[in-house]
Amino acid sequence: MISEFDKYFSEIYKERWPLLRSALLVKEKQVLRKNFFSQSQETYGLKHAFEQAYWMNEEFQAHQKELLRDQNQIFDYYIMDPASYLAVLHFPIMQTDKVLDMCAAPGGKSLILAEKIFSQGELIANELSETRRSRLIKVVQNYIPKELRQNIWVKGWDAQFFGLKMPDSFDKVLLDAPCSGERHQMESQKEISSWSIKKSEKLAVRQYSLLASAYLALKPGGQIMYSTCSINPMENDQVVQKLIKKKKNIRVETIQWSVGSLQPEKTSNGYIFLPDRVGFGPIFFSLLTKI
Repeated sequence: MISEFDKYFSEIYKERWPLLRSALLVKEKQVLRKNFFSQSQETYGLKHAFEQAYWMNEEFQAHQKELLRDQNQIFDYYIMDPASYLAVLHFPIMQTDKVLDMCAAPGGKSLILAEKIFSQGELIANELSETRRSRLIKVVQNYIPKELRQNIWVKGWDAQFFGLKMPDSFDKVLLDAPCSGERHQMESQKEISSWSIKKSEKLAVRQYSLLASAYLALKPGGQIMYSTCSINPMENDQVVQKLIKKKKNIRVETIQWSVGSLQPEKTSNGYIFLPDRVGFGPIFFSLLTKI
């Protein structure tokens, strides 16, 4: 008997769904991303993937228990999802920007943002969950030199209140929103059996609340990158469309892609990487400008 989960996504992805479904069940690819702040040149013999990143392989995962530290005790690489890295890589941050990472844990994206502002801008990395925030703090301490942490603040707010507490305050806001994460749901038959569209509907309400908060916290002329690891348009394009409809003075930007053959698919209000096409993902992302 076909599950409600499969019925729903078959209607969205049509004849593509069986291939996409199979690709989502394959073990996720990861990359070792070079830490800009580390002076180490070690590549562990891994194959180059794209800018500052190398493909993880089974041998590395089996034998490399811990990454190296440079002479300043800074870790040399961060392990992360390639789709997440490519999305944030194309977020146009200026060194003098004041940046907010609204849902920052575990910290890989915050590390990239910190590299982009270096010592001139400011970064607030926010995470509501105390457990996840502790991990985020460790990433900041282990990957960023002490003298450069003076412009980085870790907070534990409910991100939907940034718009009220800090209106018109940021040049750039990254919102990697909590989502259904269907790839991880598919690891459990129990999750698939209990799946309901109501869960996505509830998440979409929360996602819009966070995106509206990001919009209010943004300076005029500033930009938001909204992302999720969901394959459901309800949590992706439709959340962005709701903001466009309600706020009017917001524009979806075209991203000039710089990584050769690794091209995302265009959607109505952004882009998406799906594993049946590129071998990694999923991640949806949209770059928005507050006019």
